[in-house]
Amino acid sequence: TDATQVTATAGDANATITVNGNAIASGETSDPIDLQIGANTITVNVTAEDGVTTRTYTIVVTRYAADNANLSSLSLSNLVKDTPFDADQVDYTATVGFGANSTQVTAATENPNASIRVNGIAVTPPESSDPIALDEGSNTITVDVTSEDGTVTKTYTVAVIRQSVSTYTQAAYVTASGTNPGDWFGASIALSGDGGALAVGAPFVNDFEGNKGAAYLYTRTTPGDWAGDWSFVGGLDDRFGSSVALSEEGTTLVVGAESHTYDDLEYENVTAATKSFTPGNGAAFVFNRDSTGVWWGQAYLDSIDSWALDAFGRSVAVSDDGSTAAAGVPLEDSASTGVNGDETDNSAGDSGAVYVFARDSEGVWSRQAYIKPSNTDAEDEFGHSVALSADGTTLAVGAWKENSAATGVNGVELDNTATNSGAVYIFNRDDAGVWAQQSYIKASNTDAEDRFG
Repeated sequence: TDATQVTATAGDANATITVNGNAIASGETSDPIDLQIGANTITVNVTAEDGVTTRTYTIVVTRYAADNANLSSLSLSNLVKDTPFDADQVDYTATVGFGANSTQVTAATENPNASIRVNGIAVTPPESSDPIALDEGSNTITVDVTSEDGTVTKTYTVAVIRQSVSTYTQAAYVTASGTNPGDWFGASIALSGDGGALAVGAPFVNDFEGNKGAAYLYTRTTPGDWAGDWSFVGGLDDRFGSSVALSEEGTTLVVGAESHTYDDLEYENVTAATKSFTPGNGAAFVFNRDSTGVWWGQAYLDSIDSWALDAFGRSVAVSDDGSTAAAGVPLEDSASTGVNGDETDNSAGDSGAVYVFARDSEGVWSRQAYIKPSNTDAEDEFGHSVALSADGTTLAVGAWKENSAATGVNGVELDNTATNSGAVYIFNRDDAGVWAQQSYIKASNTDAEDRFG
């Protein structure tokens, strides 16, 4: 496109309009305006009926050269290039750890009408490429850009070195102070996003008073050194530390205590989202670290209608920003299905459930959803494991004793011929905060006693 035209309408029919100094009638289109390669400024001046009041509108139109085959950006997931992107630099290198077994390329062109192919496969911005497998050692990724007129092709190359598994070495050996046999230190663990904060659960720490349990927090001071900063201990027979989860920055900690019994006095400084006085039903606790590095108990998470030995908090998860938390209750007994069903039903023993909680801008936690699978069945133990996406809008739940012989995604749920084969369920939260099941997932080679999930 080498020219454009402007159509402008004045708010007052008696006002006058000029485009680049040339008068046009209100609602009419200007003469063609030539566009040069690069940025072109078009000014629209409107003068009121009084001839004094004016307003100027500025339009900047960028015309790209038809033979422009430059990228404007280039990034790869799971890795950082050794040098920043520059449109004129076509060769890049990057090194990733053994754990990064694939990457996706996201690229954009200076001329939006240019085309991109990544390793020979067409990609349309802003979409990313399909995952590209990374072998141990050297990998070459090519991004070919063809100009709008097809006359110029420019190739960008990223040489990726994926480290060998042999490059992994032990950096630290971490234990709690005063450990005893049977503490189960390390029964649950969690890391912050940058790997600088570590939480460790030890659900059978007894402190001479039964299985209180404990959670320990460590901070990495140098690449090989960790310092034990804080520890929290549960109450009598709580099994505090059954599960732990940390937010991205390591400032929000969720701890499950699957055998906890609520006690107003014991946790008088912790805000309860819900409270159940059922003996041994379990609970989850939320702690926050303030700007001075001090940890505070922020919330007590529980279910209203839980029963003894439901194992609330056997699994926990938290979103990156610490505002959404999930707690698995694998021994819960309701036969309801879906979201926010009948919690008081107890006709499907150990079928399991998951509770989702949300924290508002004031730091107050409240229950958001009571989640059951689409095929609830006794002894499936739905909620044995839970995971939340970074933004807290996708929830994965494991039901390791589910019995279907189905394979793959969204197969036959009601089949019960593969005892304890296991399943995973995916739930999504919409913009209104409503959760719904999205997928029912089985292994590709389902077999009895696999305990998938």
